[in-house]
Amino acid sequence: MPKFTVISKEEAQKHVKFERLLEKNLRKYLNDLGDKVLVEVQKTQPKQFSKEKVSLKETKIGFDIVYENVSGAYDLHEGAATEKLTQPWKSSIPSHQRRLPSGRVTKVRAHIKTYKPWYKPVKLNEQKWVAVDINEMLDKNSGQPWLQEAWTKVLKKQDAGMRKILPEFLTISKK
Repeated sequence: MPKFTVISKEEAQKHVKFERLLEKNLRKYLNDLGDKVLVEVQKTQPKQFSKEKVSLKETKIGFDIVYENVSGAYDLHEGAATEKLTQPWKSSIPSHQRRLPSGRVTKVRAHIKTYKPWYKPVKLNEQKWVAVDINEMLDKNSGQPWLQEAWTKVLKKQDAGMRKILPEFLTISKK
């Protein structure tokens, strides 16, 4: 059987003041936490996303980190694959000069290069291109969870009591 306690009007006002103070401090704490996460996100995000494109928006229950006008951020973070190749990849190769092992230079006419099925040229570094099986590469792609990494770094710096209360994993959504 539930037990009820009758309190005075003054007691009730103290409780209301305490709740308001607690809510105000919690919002301040969450805003500070959001600022720390945003700083970490800017350090860990992929190079194609500039710092100007990411922002922090306060909500009633915490904060949102928003990428505005950035296509592919969700897919890159979560590892959503792009379309797999169903036909051999074709590249238009302009005319160019090739140096032979003998040292002689010969002219190569413009042509269309057809790669092995499912292979596509990918830039490895500044000077080197390689043809890789793109379907296999997409299957292995598990995403680059830079937002989760930033959250984990900030969460580890919180005291043990707050780590128990705060979620371990972020909710990532595509809006």
